[in-house]
Amino acid sequence: MLEYWNMPEANAMAFLHNAFGHPRLFRTGDLFKRDAQGYLYYVARKDDVFSRNIWKVNPREIEQCLASHPAVAEVLVVPVADESAGHVPKAYVVLETDHIQTIEQSLRDHCIAQLDWHMVPAYYVFLEALPKTDSGKFSARGLI
Repeated sequence: MLEYWNMPEANAMAFLHNAFGHPRLFRTGDLFKRDAQGYLYYVARKDDVFSRNIWKVNPREIEQCLASHPAVAEVLVVPVADESAGHVPKAYVVLETDHIQTIEQSLRDHCIAQLDWHMVPAYYVFLEALPKTDSGKFSARGLI
């Protein structure tokens, strides 16, 4: 990525030049992990991650886990306020057509087997379809 197109103020905020011994540092809000060969892999947006008690929760990681279940066609995970935990994950799930709505415990067990306890959704809502933006991305607007 060279810069944001025609956005000099955003570029000034997002890119540091000759800082901390690096020719250029990115402060875009995207979180990555680096493998042993130095390749970067996108993890999440910094502003998507929320806290459940003291634990960080990445909704995209939960979505990937749920999407790997054969009954799940689409999934969107959002934080919802919780009096004791601050926020807890809530999963909106669209099932494949050949699965029935009594699958919640199977999805919960699937997450328990693959995720840390704080990443397991507290709530599941089953929908016919997830709302999408004009560009086709899933949108949480109107769900919570």
